[in-house]
Amino acid sequence: MSKSEAIVGMTLVLWACGSVTAVCLQDDFESYQTQAEFEAAWPRVYTGSSLALIQGFGRSGQQSVRSEVFSTGTHRNYRNLNSFTACQGTDANPLKFEFWIYVDSSSPSMREYTSLYAYSGDGYGQGSLTGMISMGLYSDYYFDARTLYGGSSGSSGWIALSIPRTLGWHRMTALIKSARVEYYVDGSLGGQDTFQSVAFDAVVLGSGLTSLGGQSTFYDDIVVAVIPEPATILLLSLGLVRRKRVSG
Repeated sequence: MSKSEAIVGMTLVLWACGSVTAVCLQDDFESYQTQAEFEAAWPRVYTGSSLALIQGFGRSGQQSVRSEVFSTGTHRNYRNLNSFTACQGTDANPLKFEFWIYVDSSSPSMREYTSLYAYSGDGYGQGSLTGMISMGLYSDYYFDARTLYGGSSGSSGWIALSIPRTLGWHRMTALIKSARVEYYVDGSLGGQDTFQSVAFDAVVLGSGLTSLGGQSTFYDDIVVAVIPEPATILLLSLGLVRRKRVSG
Protein backbone atom coordinates (compact mmCIF):
# COMPACT_ATOMS: atom_id res chain seq x y z
CA MET A 1 0.00 0.00 0.00
CA SER A 2 1.36 3.45 -0.94
CA LYS A 3 1.66 6.32 1.53
CA SER A 4 -1.15 8.21 -0.23
CA GLU A 5 -3.43 5.18 -0.02
CA ALA A 6 -2.64 4.85 3.67
CA ILE A 7 -3.44 8.52 4.25
CA VAL A 8 -6.78 8.31 2.44
CA GLY A 9 -7.67 5.13 4.29
CA MET A 10 -6.76 6.66 7.62
CA THR A 11 -8.78 9.77 6.81
CA LEU A 12 -11.88 7.73 5.96
CA VAL A 13 -11.52 5.69 9.14
CA LEU A 14 -11.12 8.79 11.30
CA TRP A 15 -14.12 10.48 9.64
CA ALA A 16 -16.25 7.34 9.93
CA CYS A 17 -15.31 7.05 13.59
CA GLY A 18 -16.29 10.71 13.92
CA SER A 19 -13.38 12.41 15.68
CA VAL A 20 -15.53 14.48 18.01
CA THR A 21 -14.99 17.78 19.77
CA ALA A 22 -18.40 17.89 21.52
CA VAL A 23 -21.16 15.30 21.82
CA CYS A 24 -24.57 16.95 22.12
CA LEU A 25 -26.68 13.77 22.03
CA GLN A 26 -26.05 10.08 21.49
CA ASP A 27 -28.63 7.33 21.92
CA ASP A 28 -28.81 3.74 20.68
CA PHE A 29 -31.97 3.02 22.74
CA GLU A 30 -30.33 -0.01 24.37
CA SER A 31 -30.54 1.33 27.94
CA TYR A 32 -34.35 1.44 28.18
CA GLN A 33 -36.08 -1.55 29.74
CA THR A 34 -39.64 -0.32 29.32
CA GLN A 35 -41.74 2.09 27.26
CA ALA A 36 -42.03 4.31 30.33
CA GLU A 37 -38.24 4.59 30.59
CA PHE A 38 -38.00 5.58 26.94
CA GLU A 39 -40.69 8.25 27.35
CA ALA A 40 -38.97 9.59 30.47
CA ALA A 41 -35.88 10.29 28.34
CA TRP A 42 -37.86 11.21 25.22
CA PRO A 43 -41.13 12.90 26.32
CA ARG A 44 -44.18 12.93 24.08
CA VAL A 45 -44.71 16.00 21.95
CA TYR A 46 -48.44 15.21 21.91
CA THR A 47 -50.12 13.54 24.87
CA GLY A 48 -52.13 11.18 22.70
CA SER A 49 -49.35 8.99 21.29
CA SER A 50 -45.68 8.12 21.25
CA LEU A 51 -43.12 6.24 19.23
CA ALA A 52 -42.79 2.68 20.53
CA LEU A 53 -39.70 1.13 22.08
CA ILE A 54 -39.00 -2.07 20.14
CA GLN A 55 -37.07 -4.89 21.77
CA GLY A 56 -35.48 -7.60 19.64
CA PHE A 57 -34.94 -5.43 16.54
CA GLY A 58 -32.22 -2.83 16.14
CA ARG A 59 -29.53 -1.59 13.81
CA SER A 60 -26.46 -1.97 16.03
CA GLY A 61 -28.02 -3.73 18.99
CA GLN A 62 -31.28 -5.34 20.02
CA GLN A 63 -33.51 -2.27 20.38
CA SER A 64 -34.82 0.62 18.32
CA VAL A 65 -37.89 2.87 18.25
CA ARG A 66 -40.78 2.61 15.81
CA SER A 67 -42.92 5.40 14.48
CA GLU A 68 -46.41 4.05 14.92
CA VAL A 69 -49.11 4.52 12.30
CA PHE A 70 -52.02 6.58 13.60
CA SER A 71 -54.83 8.23 11.69
CA THR A 72 -54.21 11.38 13.73
CA GLY A 73 -50.48 11.43 12.94
CA THR A 74 -49.42 12.52 16.44
CA HIS A 75 -46.48 10.16 16.97
CA ARG A 76 -43.56 12.39 18.03
CA ASN A 77 -41.07 12.41 20.90
CA TYR A 78 -38.40 15.01 21.71
CA ARG A 79 -35.16 15.25 23.63
CA ASN A 80 -33.19 18.36 24.52
CA LEU A 81 -29.48 18.42 23.72
CA ASN A 82 -26.99 18.52 26.58
CA SER A 83 -26.02 22.10 25.71
CA PHE A 84 -28.03 24.98 24.28
CA THR A 85 -24.94 26.91 23.13
CA ALA A 86 -22.25 24.42 22.04
CA CYS A 87 -24.21 22.51 19.39
CA GLN A 88 -23.52 24.78 16.43
CA GLY A 89 -21.64 24.02 13.23
CA THR A 90 -18.89 25.97 11.48
CA ASP A 91 -16.82 25.30 8.38
CA ALA A 92 -13.89 24.17 10.53
CA ASN A 93 -16.03 22.13 12.90
CA PRO A 94 -19.34 21.04 11.36
CA LEU A 95 -22.22 19.82 13.47
CA LYS A 96 -23.07 16.23 12.54
CA PHE A 97 -26.72 15.21 12.86
CA GLU A 98 -27.02 11.51 12.10
CA PHE A 99 -29.39 8.60 12.60
CA TRP A 100 -30.32 5.28 11.03
CA ILE A 101 -33.76 4.79 9.52
CA TYR A 102 -35.36 1.49 8.57
CA VAL A 103 -37.52 1.62 5.44
CA ASP A 104 -40.03 -1.24 5.33
CA SER A 105 -42.05 -0.16 2.29
CA SER A 106 -41.42 1.14 -1.21
CA SER A 107 -44.67 3.12 -1.17
CA PRO A 108 -44.15 6.82 -2.07
CA SER A 109 -46.90 7.82 0.38
CA MET A 110 -44.62 7.55 3.42
CA ARG A 111 -44.00 10.78 5.31
CA GLU A 112 -41.64 9.87 8.12
CA TYR A 113 -38.60 11.81 9.29
CA THR A 114 -36.60 13.00 12.28
CA SER A 115 -35.62 16.64 12.91
CA LEU A 116 -33.06 18.82 14.67
CA TYR A 117 -34.54 22.05 16.08
CA ALA A 118 -33.20 25.45 17.17
CA TYR A 119 -35.23 27.94 19.20
CA SER A 120 -34.62 31.45 20.50
CA GLY A 121 -35.05 30.08 24.03
CA ASP A 122 -33.40 27.09 25.69
CA GLY A 123 -35.00 23.76 24.83
CA TYR A 124 -37.66 22.32 22.58
CA GLY A 125 -40.53 24.73 21.91
CA GLN A 126 -38.99 27.55 23.97
CA GLY A 127 -39.33 30.84 22.14
CA SER A 128 -39.51 31.18 18.38
CA LEU A 129 -38.19 28.66 15.88
CA THR A 130 -34.85 29.81 14.42
CA GLY A 131 -33.65 26.71 12.58
CA MET A 132 -34.61 23.16 11.61
CA ILE A 133 -32.94 20.28 9.77
CA SER A 134 -35.16 17.32 8.81
CA MET A 135 -34.25 14.07 7.06
CA GLY A 136 -36.24 11.01 6.09
CA LEU A 137 -39.04 10.14 3.67
CA TYR A 138 -41.54 12.56 2.17
CA SER A 139 -43.99 11.38 -0.47
CA ASP A 140 -41.64 10.20 -3.21
CA TYR A 141 -39.22 7.41 -4.13
CA TYR A 142 -36.11 9.17 -2.81
CA PHE A 143 -34.68 10.09 0.56
CA ASP A 144 -35.62 13.65 1.44
CA ALA A 145 -34.42 16.62 3.48
CA ARG A 146 -35.68 20.00 4.56
CA THR A 147 -33.74 23.07 5.69
CA LEU A 148 -35.21 26.00 7.60
CA TYR A 149 -33.45 29.04 9.06
CA GLY A 150 -34.29 32.60 9.99
CA GLY A 151 -37.79 31.63 11.08
CA SER A 152 -39.63 30.65 7.90
CA SER A 153 -37.83 33.12 5.63
CA GLY A 154 -35.04 30.66 4.84
CA SER A 155 -37.16 27.58 4.24
CA SER A 156 -36.27 25.50 1.21
CA GLY A 157 -39.25 23.20 1.56
CA TRP A 158 -38.70 19.48 1.09
CA ILE A 159 -36.03 18.50 -1.43
CA ALA A 160 -35.58 15.04 -2.90
CA LEU A 161 -32.00 13.89 -2.47
CA SER A 162 -30.29 12.21 -5.41
CA ILE A 163 -30.36 8.77 -3.79
CA PRO A 164 -33.37 6.46 -4.34
CA ARG A 165 -34.65 4.80 -1.21
CA THR A 166 -34.56 1.04 -0.81
CA LEU A 167 -35.76 -1.33 1.88
CA GLY A 168 -33.65 -1.87 4.99
CA TRP A 169 -31.46 0.22 7.29
CA HIS A 170 -29.95 3.45 5.95
CA ARG A 171 -27.67 6.02 7.59
CA MET A 172 -28.78 9.63 7.16
CA THR A 173 -26.27 12.36 7.93
CA ALA A 174 -26.40 16.14 7.84
CA LEU A 175 -23.12 18.07 8.10
CA ILE A 176 -24.14 21.55 9.21
CA LYS A 177 -21.58 24.27 8.45
CA SER A 178 -21.54 28.07 8.65
CA ALA A 179 -23.63 28.76 5.56
CA ARG A 180 -24.71 25.39 4.16
CA VAL A 181 -25.86 21.89 5.03
CA GLU A 182 -24.59 18.79 3.25
CA TYR A 183 -26.95 15.79 3.23
CA TYR A 184 -25.58 12.24 2.99
CA VAL A 185 -27.26 8.84 2.69
CA ASP A 186 -25.09 5.85 3.60
CA GLY A 187 -22.02 8.06 3.23
CA SER A 188 -22.88 9.34 -0.27
CA LEU A 189 -23.63 13.02 -0.82
CA GLY A 190 -27.27 13.35 -1.85
CA GLY A 191 -27.64 17.13 -1.90
CA GLN A 192 -26.90 20.37 -0.10
CA ASP A 193 -28.70 23.55 0.85
CA THR A 194 -27.97 27.04 2.13
CA PHE A 195 -28.19 27.71 5.86
CA GLN A 196 -27.41 30.29 8.54
CA SER A 197 -25.62 28.67 11.45
CA VAL A 198 -27.47 28.60 14.77
CA ALA A 199 -27.08 26.76 18.05
CA PHE A 200 -29.49 23.82 18.14
CA ASP A 201 -31.62 22.77 21.11
CA ALA A 202 -33.42 19.47 20.56
CA VAL A 203 -34.11 16.42 18.41
CA VAL A 204 -37.65 15.32 17.56
CA LEU A 205 -38.26 11.70 16.56
CA GLY A 206 -41.07 11.13 14.08
CA SER A 207 -42.97 13.38 11.73
CA GLY A 208 -46.32 13.76 13.42
CA LEU A 209 -47.88 13.22 9.99
CA THR A 210 -50.01 10.41 8.65
CA SER A 211 -48.58 7.85 6.23
CA LEU A 212 -50.97 6.02 3.96
CA GLY A 213 -50.79 2.27 3.56
CA GLY A 214 -50.05 1.28 7.15
CA GLN A 215 -46.26 1.54 7.01
CA SER A 216 -44.03 1.89 10.06
CA THR A 217 -40.54 3.37 10.29
CA PHE A 218 -37.78 2.45 12.74
CA TYR A 219 -35.04 4.74 14.08
CA ASP A 220 -31.75 3.89 15.79
CA ASP A 221 -28.28 5.19 16.70
CA ILE A 222 -28.91 8.93 16.84
CA VAL A 223 -25.88 11.21 17.17
CA VAL A 224 -25.55 15.00 17.33
CA ALA A 225 -21.91 16.05 17.66
CA VAL A 226 -19.45 18.75 16.65
CA ILE A 227 -16.67 17.16 14.58
CA PRO A 228 -13.55 18.32 12.71
CA GLU A 229 -14.27 18.64 9.00
CA PRO A 230 -12.55 16.15 6.65
CA ALA A 231 -9.74 18.53 5.60
CA THR A 232 -8.79 18.96 9.25
CA ILE A 233 -8.84 15.21 9.72
CA LEU A 234 -6.64 14.84 6.63
CA LEU A 235 -4.09 17.20 8.16
CA LEU A 236 -4.21 15.20 11.38
CA SER A 237 -3.63 11.98 9.47
CA LEU A 238 -0.73 13.56 7.55
CA GLY A 239 0.78 14.50 10.89
CA LEU A 240 0.43 10.93 12.07
CA VAL A 241 2.22 9.66 8.96
CA ARG A 242 5.04 12.18 9.35
CA ARG A 243 5.51 11.28 13.02
CA LYS A 244 5.57 7.63 12.04
CA ARG A 245 8.34 8.29 9.50
CA VAL A 246 10.40 10.28 12.01
CA SER A 247 9.99 7.73 14.78
CA GLY A 248 10.53 4.84 12.38
